[in-house]
Amino acid sequence: MYCPCNLCKNNCEKFCLNPDECAKEAKRRVDLILAKLNPTHQTYHHRNLSLTRSRKDLNIRARAENSAILFNLTITIRNNLAKCF
Repeated sequence: MYCPCNLCKNNCEKFCLNPDECAKEAKRRVDLILAKLNPTHQTYHHRNLSLTRSRKDLNIRARAENSAILFNLTITIRNNLAKCF
């Protein structure tokens, strides 16, 4: 059956017959995301991603070698993402 707490009752009312298993499956799927892209990953360093001059230079070299580059987090868009390119 299910837990008698309000959250589980609400989930069951929304046709989730086993909220605990749904939560476990969601966790399993999140855990499959690569650490670099997974904001919940504990050991991967997600901070300090600003593009310093040396990082920009590394990006130029990485593009020439067709390897990974560091995304520029300062890019913003208010409309359509396609308009960025």
